[in-house]
Amino acid sequence: MRINNVPSVSYKANSPISEGRKQFNQLSETQKAGLVSVERFRQKFNSQSEVPVMAKNTPLAQYVKYKVCIEKAMKKTLENFKWPK
Repeated sequence: MRINNVPSVSYKANSPISEGRKQFNQLSETQKAGLVSVERFRQKFNSQSEVPVMAKNTPLAQYVKYKVCIEKAMKKTLENFKWPK
């Protein structure tokens, strides 16, 4: 099944997304939840404001943005899925 509107990323060892994932996994649960919720809010309202750690296009920022895009696409796919009767 293909999920639309999700950027394709290769998980190579040195890709920015994989580096961002490593950094993200080192954060506390509270920090992870905070970054993800801020990014969800930013995308939902198309806001230009960003928290300082996300302001630059760092690997961590790229990963969090990618993670939120994936979650949103998966949620939409599940909502539109027609279960067989």
